[in-house]
Amino acid sequence: MNFPKKYGVVAVFLVASAFLAYNGLSTYVNPYISVTQILSKPDRYIGRDIQVIGVPDFDSVAPEEGGIVKFDIEDEGKRLSVVFQGSLPQNFDQSTQVVVIGSVTSDGYIESDQLLVKCPSKYESTEENPQSNTFFIAAMLVAVLALGYLGVTMLWKKG
Repeated sequence: MNFPKKYGVVAVFLVASAFLAYNGLSTYVNPYISVTQILSKPDRYIGRDIQVIGVPDFDSVAPEEGGIVKFDIEDEGKRLSVVFQGSLPQNFDQSTQVVVIGSVTSDGYIESDQLLVKCPSKYESTEENPQSNTFFIAAMLVAVLALGYLGVTMLWKKG
C-alpha cells in the first residue's frame, strides 16, 4: 500500500513534536536531588544539569578571586563541595537550605552559577503552597494528544 508524501511529512512532524515535548519536559521538570543521591551514584550525574538541595556549611565558605566562592553542602551527614561563580545572595548566611543549580564535575564537586536560598520560616507565609508543574505537564500532554489526533485524522482522511 502506497502512502502519499503528505502522510510522511505528517509522521515526521509528529515524531519531531513528540521529541520536543519530551525534551521540554525533561528540561523544565527537574526535581531536586539530594547530596546523598549524588554521592551514592556520582557517575550518573556528571555533566548533567541538576538542582541539588542541601544545608550549607557556613564554616566552609571560602571566597576566592574572580567572584568564585567555594563551600560545602550537607545532607544526612554527607558533604558535597560546591564551586559557585557569582556573588552570594544577601540572605545566604541566614538560609536553612540552599538549592545549587549546576553540574557535577568528574572531580566530584558541583560547578554552579545559580544559587537559591531557602530562608527561615519567618520569611515564609503561614500557608504552605508548594510549586506544582502539574499545569505544564497537562498542557504538554494535551498538545501531544492534539497533534496525534490531527495526524491520525489526516492519515485516515480520504482524498
